[in-house]
Amino acid sequence: MMKKVKVYIVLFLIGCFSFGGMYYVSATKERAKATVKKEEVNLNFTTVPTQLYQELLTAEDQAVLIDVRISGELVSGKLKDAINIDVTSGSFETELVKLDKTRPYFVYSAIGDRGERAMNIMKKLGFSEVYNLSGGIREWKLEGEEVVK
Repeated sequence: MMKKVKVYIVLFLIGCFSFGGMYYVSATKERAKATVKKEEVNLNFTTVPTQLYQELLTAEDQAVLIDVRISGELVSGKLKDAINIDVTSGSFETELVKLDKTRPYFVYSAIGDRGERAMNIMKKLGFSEVYNLSGGIREWKLEGEEVVK
């Protein structure tokens, strides 16, 4: 299942690079394999749109969902089962080192920028797989996805 999901990521990235950042994908699976090598694009650390984020999250049994917003932002809702580790706090990296670096992680923020920051910190710390939600929880809500209070 993960192989299929990673192919979707490759196709997404080809669409982004080929069509000026639009989420349009027209490449076939074979073309994606021939065009993008895993060494050229690190698919384990990427920002993905809502639908793909949800598909990846659902496909991963061991996935850990992390809301990297400040605690005051949680009143507007969060994704179900998300834990909160504030990327702007001084203890962010200390909290991360307590986690299993081999599990897949899904991070998100309000609009995606702090999620990107968290993903890059996690990459630096040696995590093996981290995905950031493009547009953050704002985009998640705009697409009608569920949040809990």
